Amino acid sequence: MKMKRLPSIIGTIGLGAWLSAPCFSATYYVSTAGGDANSCGAAQTAATAKATFASAWSCLSAGDSMIVRDGIYNQDLTPPQGKAGAAGNVITVKAETFGSAIINGKAILINNSYLTFQGLKMVGPSNDSVFDIDSNGSAATASHHITLQQMGLDCPLTGATVNNNACAGISAGAHDNLVEDSWIWGGGRYTMLLYGRDGSGGTSVTGADLNTLRRVVIRMGPDQSGSGEPQAGLGLYYASSNTIENVLVLDSNANSDTSNSAFYLTSHATPPNVSDNRYFGLIALNTSGNGAVGLYLDVDGGGNSSRTQVTDSVFWANSGDGMSFYNANAGNSVNTAVNHVTAGKSGANGYSNYTNGTSVKNSIITNNQAFGFTNGSAGSTLEDYNDVFSNASGDRNNVPAGSHSISANPQLLYLPRIETTSPCHGTGEGGSDCGADVTKEYMNGIKTATNLWPWPNEDRIKKEMCADSGITSGFCGAQTLTKYIWEYNGNSIPPEIYGGGGGGGGTAPSIIQQPQNQTAAAGASVTFSLVATGSPTLSYQWYKNGTAINGATGASTTFAAQTADNGALFFGRVINPFGNVSSSSATLTVSGLSGTNGINRPRKLVFNPLHGEKGELICLPQGGEASATVYNRDGLPVVEIKRTLGGSECLTWNGRNGGDEIVAAGLYFYIANGDDQKIKDKLLVTK
Repeated sequence: MKMKRLPSIIGTIGLGAWLSAPCFSATYYVSTAGGDANSCGAAQTAATAKATFASAWSCLSAGDSMIVRDGIYNQDLTPPQGKAGAAGNVITVKAETFGSAIINGKAILINNSYLTFQGLKMVGPSNDSVFDIDSNGSAATASHHITLQQMGLDCPLTGATVNNNACAGISAGAHDNLVEDSWIWGGGRYTMLLYGRDGSGGTSVTGADLNTLRRVVIRMGPDQSGSGEPQAGLGLYYASSNTIENVLVLDSNANSDTSNSAFYLTSHATPPNVSDNRYFGLIALNTSGNGAVGLYLDVDGGGNSSRTQVTDSVFWANSGDGMSFYNANAGNSVNTAVNHVTAGKSGANGYSNYTNGTSVKNSIITNNQAFGFTNGSAGSTLEDYNDVFSNASGDRNNVPAGSHSISANPQLLYLPRIETTSPCHGTGEGGSDCGADVTKEYMNGIKTATNLWPWPNEDRIKKEMCADSGITSGFCGAQTLTKYIWEYNGNSIPPEIYGGGGGGGGTAPSIIQQPQNQTAAAGASVTFSLVATGSPTLSYQWYKNGTAINGATGASTTFAAQTADNGALFFGRVINPFGNVSSSSATLTVSGLSGTNGINRPRKLVFNPLHGEKGELICLPQGGEASATVYNRDGLPVVEIKRTLGGSECLTWNGRNGGDEIVAAGLYFYIANGDDQKIKDKLLVTK
């Protein structure tokens, strides 16, 4: 039978539409017991995994996953330059058991995009970065849409060794990246840095913009930065339009001989600027060292630092100012808005300002060792609806008192919230409370209804961040991270934070059975479940792609699969009064879409015929007659295949045309039929 050209698919919908169709996904394994001689096809089985990340990366295409089996890996995780997933079809690299795959090495990303990393602990080399999302100095090679979730990033402590690197960074034009539910500690000059110039400090590429850090824990030091250099937990340096939400910088030991801070914003010569950055739900707590500031904006050389927004944030028990805003040209920093902040127990001022047009509203400024508010000679501050109380040098210096501000003991029982018995309750603008409310999760700058506490993954965070020799104080000396923050002012944690009483004996939750990947047809019921131990009674919350699922508060969650759920990641969080733990993520595959087959695994659509590999066109769980026609990019038929399949068998293509010649590498298309299925999809032949 003569094969026909394929105008009805490529010609009608266009090649671009076909290429943007939902992509199949394959799973590849890496193991300390693996071997790189194993083919990519073999590495889809855990027993015949790859041994190195370098070899495994070569197998991965958009939509694929690399599962890192438990163990210690003494190698770098760096992907090849240009390795990329696609929007809606990311490449995922994740630990088989979150926290049990440990990588003694680094990851440097250049010209990478749509990659997600989950559940790994990484220990970087001495005096070097452990994870850097970067470029090679051009905008075209800037990495973007990189996601880090439940990652522990450790830059080993070496005492007072000078270290001018950042432990982790987003640099040189990298944009639209997300670091979420992760923790970073150690480092030198910066523990986490967003840096908007190239690697030599030049301007061949500018900006580290439109990135998000969400629910990240940072501990700085005790490494020392070089002479005359600043030191910070989280630095934004030539970086603009970033969103920092629910980030904690705790128990940091800054050793710089100049500027030290928990949160730092700076630029020293344009371009670029450091403007339009937004901070929500921060806590900078117990930062020691030479005049360490909770949040410090430090700009000169003509840089613009306007429209910084700080909301619902706590700056407490830091050795320097609670907040300090400085621009050598005060007019280059305008419209800074500080709203619902609690700044207290600072070693210097609660708030100092050397910029124009800064407003501070609905905040608590109390018990600071110098002034509550102070303006420099060029600074101007509009303050109102604040509680300014008991500051050692006076409540205000060169700052007019707002007509609605008060001076009363705020009775601050807990740092993250204001009690109804406080004089700050209802005395803010519009009847709001003054002071910070850090009790809910922020998502893209919006305060959600999801409880922030107990802090997610706090058991793993404590296990990893408190393992360093000599680190026994701060939250490492407390029962949990959550209790450390809530009980910092000497009051027992409210019982509702852990869903019950916080006293007596008990054990923190531990997950003994993780949720498993699931496959279901659109509209079919699907269930994710886990098994956990701990006492007293456990409570649960399930998440889809990092967002809490309303009403999913049991040991399992059941729902009807939707087409849009294909590739979604689900995990559960288990809570009791003694801690909380998050499960590993499980993937939902919605069958009946392009690239799925109803037999609980993806079809192999990327293959190398020179290695004897075959592409899988259609798979029949019950067996039967199957046929397919393969077409090239021009819609011309390449080969027609027909065969009777056994149960759970796939109709395959060996990469040869009708003349039994191996075809050229590239993209091919096909239509396959069998057992009432009709599949239209694409294949990639590699060599």
